[in-house]
Amino acid sequence: MPVDLTMYVQQLVDGARDRGLKVLDAATPDVDPVLMVADRVPLADALDLARDVGAPFLEIVERHFSVRDTADAMADKDGGDDALASAKTAMSVFREYDGNTDIVAVRWIGGSFVYEWQAHATWSDDVSAAKSAWVFSRITARVDEGLRRDLRNRERADELASTTEGDPTLRAAPKNRRAATARALIATQLTEDEASGDYDLLDAAVQGTIKLLADNTADVYETIAHNLDEYVPSLLESDAWLRAARVPERDDAAAKFLTTLADGYAPTLMMARNLRVLADRIGPLPEGI
Repeated sequence: MPVDLTMYVQQLVDGARDRGLKVLDAATPDVDPVLMVADRVPLADALDLARDVGAPFLEIVERHFSVRDTADAMADKDGGDDALASAKTAMSVFREYDGNTDIVAVRWIGGSFVYEWQAHATWSDDVSAAKSAWVFSRITARVDEGLRRDLRNRERADELASTTEGDPTLRAAPKNRRAATARALIATQLTEDEASGDYDLLDAAVQGTIKLLADNTADVYETIAHNLDEYVPSLLESDAWLRAARVPERDDAAAKFLTTLADGYAPTLMMARNLRVLADRIGPLPEGI
């Protein structure tokens, strides 16, 4: 297709006159048309169709390429000064065509349809390809940045979980208070930007902390549970046990003993009760019982 498309304008005028069609400076409805392109449909065939469907008039449209307008339109869809600068750079290679006609089209109404035939300059295909490549690169960049942001957020959540899990207050907290305790501890570690960001870092860190705490607690008590009877003599000698006069007090003494033994991880009520029962069977009960 030639670079100079103005020849099509005269061909359109002559072809319309030969077929008894009027060319008017009027606008057809702004709807999606039945589209034809010069590479597939010759102009003569398009004009014959306009005559056959009883077109009341033809509207000839010339579109001129503008580097600035094209860049502005691209940036509007992406947003931001960075997008505009990037779009201008992408379109700057086509400055030699700035102001040239890139599309000549003829539109008409036929029945309930709007028809349009278009002829494109060869270089306009290069512009379209460059625009598509630009859009793809912008999408890819946003996806990559999103992935990097997600990775940073996950790493930060893991960091907060690792730090918070080691807090003695959290490790000693009963199971039904762990989430609330973790949330309170983590909230004090967040920066202002982290606390107000789109990513809910607090929730992610709390979830990570609770999982890490549960895993570590399970690992520690798995070993202790297999050798529970071996710890009874030490429990029987502990001050808390010797002062415990009632069953709830002995359960509490057993729980505190296990917490110390397990590096601060609070045991389940069942674990503490099992140790207390063993101690009641094996050793002498505290004085006064």
